[in-house]
Amino acid sequence: MMSWRPFLYFLLAISLSTVDGRKAPGGVWIESLQNHRPELQNLRNQIRMNLRSSYREGHLDVPLKIYLYRLKEEENFFTVVTRTGQDPDTLAS
Repeated sequence: MMSWRPFLYFLLAISLSTVDGRKAPGGVWIESLQNHRPELQNLRNQIRMNLRSSYREGHLDVPLKIYLYRLKEEENFFTVVTRTGQDPDTLAS
């Protein structure tokens, strides 16, 4: 007869991994893509400063950060590209 103990350990491991996977990722949340939002203005300024410094001096002035945004129902990736005015490769990476 097969023991249930290995199966229960397996279920416990799976449930712990899913709970751990639900942790909120670290990063700055952008609540809205409207131009007057300070998070979005700050992001644009940081990208502008890093583009200048990497071209002129070969390094980044502002350390890289992860910014998070949850798409609204009517939005998609290209909406975000258009509203932020950023390069699609920059946003995708």
